[in-house]
Amino acid sequence: IDYYLVKKIIEDDTLGNIKQNPGFEDPNDDFTFAAHWGHWDYGSDPATTFLWDFTNPHSGNACGAIEQNGGGWGMIHRHLAAPTGSKGFDGLLRGFVKTENVVGGSGAYIGYGYSAGEVPDGLFGTNDYTKVIAYATLGGGKYVCCLLGRIGEKVSGKARFDDVTVS
Repeated sequence: IDYYLVKKIIEDDTLGNIKQNPGFEDPNDDFTFAAHWGHWDYGSDPATTFLWDFTNPHSGNACGAIEQNGGGWGMIHRHLAAPTGSKGFDGLLRGFVKTENVVGGSGAYIGYGYSAGEVPDGLFGTNDYTKVIAYATLGGGKYVCCLLGRIGEKVSGKARFDDVTVS
């Protein structure tokens, strides 16, 4: 029954998802990136480039992108909190990843958390968007992360992320 509920009913449900710009369409206050999402790199030299990318979205008008030239890893993230008064919830995450020339580390992925133990191996060199699904019980909340590499890894290439939703 769990498999049926998750895979057959909730998988493409976008009701109750991350309400604010799940497809990265809404801008932040200074129009430099998607609203409600943060980004950072760790140890990259030169620094990672984060783009609010209008050139190659999966759907809608824009996607979030990371371009890494080696030496570190990059992450686009936002915190997903449990509803007020609850102790947690089950969350089904869905998103799309497209990569270009990604080498090194664990590739590109969308998941809950950002350490190597929390997110499985990712994607390398996909020519089209690949759907990613992750299911987890979220206690007090969790980070939803679009990753290019993991903590302690060195990776290079470009990854685009789009239509990230949590039901």
